[in-house]
Amino acid sequence: MVIRSHGCRAYVFEFHNGTVSMGGLPFNKMSCTYEVLDKNTKSELHERQDLSLMLYATLIDSLQEYKSVVVDTRNRSDIESTVGYEVLIQKGIVVTIRARIINKSGSIIGFIGIDYTSSPTEETVMDAVHIIEDTAVKIGTLLSIEEG
Repeated sequence: MVIRSHGCRAYVFEFHNGTVSMGGLPFNKMSCTYEVLDKNTKSELHERQDLSLMLYATLIDSLQEYKSVVVDTRNRSDIESTVGYEVLIQKGIVVTIRARIINKSGSIIGFIGIDYTSSPTEETVMDAVHIIEDTAVKIGTLLSIEEG
C-alpha cells in the first residue's frame, strides 16, 4: 500500500503513571514517545510530555469505541471539543488520524497519529487509516512482549 501524500507529523503517545483516572482508565497522563517530521515541521516532542488524559477525554473515549479516529478540521461537526478544534487550527492541521494501541490484555495503552497541514485526498486518508491501524497493532504487540 502506498500513501499518495505524506503527513507533516507522525507520532506515538503512550499512557503512563499506573493510577486510575476519574474515567476508570488505568493511567492519568500521556507522553509523546516518538515523532517523525517532514522538513518544514517543528518538533513538539519535548512539549508533549506528561499531558493530562482529562484534557483529551473525547479522543480517548472515541478510541475506546473505534480502532481509529479521523478528524477533519474543515468539518467542525467532527470536533466535539472546541479546545481541541482550536489547537488543531492554530497548528495549521487540516486532518489528523489517530489509532489506538492496545496491549495483550486488550487495554488501550496509547495511540499513534498522523497530522496533515495540506488537504489529503479521501484515498490518502483511507490508506493512512489502514497503515496506522496496522502499525498500532504491531506497536501494541511489541510493547506487550516487553511487559510479559
